Amino acid sequence: MLRILINNGKQDISKYISNVSAYFDNEFENDWFEDDFVKKIISTVDNTEVRSGLCLHNETLGDIPPQYLSSGCKGLILLYKEDVKINGDRLGDNCLELLLEIAKVKDVEISISHLAKFPRDFETEIINYGIVRSYKEFFDAYGDIIYGY
Repeated sequence: MLRILINNGKQDISKYISNVSAYFDNEFENDWFEDDFVKKIISTVDNTEVRSGLCLHNETLGDIPPQYLSSGCKGLILLYKEDVKINGDRLGDNCLELLLEIAKVKDVEISISHLAKFPRDFETEIINYGIVRSYKEFFDAYGDIIYGY
């Protein structure tokens, strides 16, 4: 299940990795790039192909190392491969479908301070609100927490 802490500036977010890119660069393991789902993340989010080992190829950048991946891509890989909590503000809207896929196979937790564009129908636990089962409910919860509606 996906668990989200909506951060209105009053919560302790110290347990969430904020500098996702630096954390990933120091922690990734070479064998992660042999995993088909990791390859799917890299292809979907960054339009990059894992060629072999740590050799990735992007049409614009050419051959690149894993350190050149976007923070969204790195964040998803970390959530999939490790038991970490991350600052979800590092995930773009193009990451949300894959985030929900990961949450189907393991519990993941993020904090966010922006109104993420989740799909119309999804279910999540908002840590500082409760269970929501649609984007409308998520939108309402976000308004309640951020603006006190």
